[in-house]
Amino acid sequence: MMPIPIRRQSDALDRLLAGYVLANRVNDMVAKPTSKRYRSYRDLITRQYAGEEILDPNDQYREKLRGSVDRALTRLELRDGARFQRNQLYRHRSPRVHIAALPDAVEPPVCGYTVHVRKTLKSFRQAVQHGITQPMENHAQAMMLITGMAHWVHVNSWEDEKEGRAKINDQHVSDFNRRHAIELEVQMMMFLLATRRVYSSFLDLDNEISTCG
Repeated sequence: MMPIPIRRQSDALDRLLAGYVLANRVNDMVAKPTSKRYRSYRDLITRQYAGEEILDPNDQYREKLRGSVDRALTRLELRDGARFQRNQLYRHRSPRVHIAALPDAVEPPVCGYTVHVRKTLKSFRQAVQHGITQPMENHAQAMMLITGMAHWVHVNSWEDEKEGRAKINDQHVSDFNRRHAIELEVQMMMFLLATRRVYSSFLDLDNEISTCG
């Protein structure tokens, strides 16, 4: 699974991802089909597949945190001597399956990283105490499925720029679970098919309106 170098928030990346679902958003795809998060993401992918230029509020929020994410990764590199690869896009092993992944960083050949930026010191401490939640595990398995990594590191990060304080914790690691990953792969593919069915229904409606006209 060779990664594609990308520049975030670029037209080129938008073109690469048009019609693709992201493993990063697996928890939206496994939510109840009647839920707001499922329908919102389904409609977003459908409209992108139709060629609309539409912004994803989730991506916009994540990009606002990009500075915090990069600083957390840099602190890890300085602490451990790690060499992360960033700004890379991975795609599903089959070109016919439009599932992709945008990890915060990878350390080939075995580790991927997701930074969870915590807003307060209290929420940081709670996250460290609670460990890996089910949504975090879903995220890790989906990301490993697409990137081919064997381990996924959940980095909790908090920083107080006013006081110049920052904390990171990377003790929570998910190991690849083939059965869990395949279950998620099926659900993501079903979600992908749902976006295409919605798109087809739009085309049918347009054709019906054109015929009536």
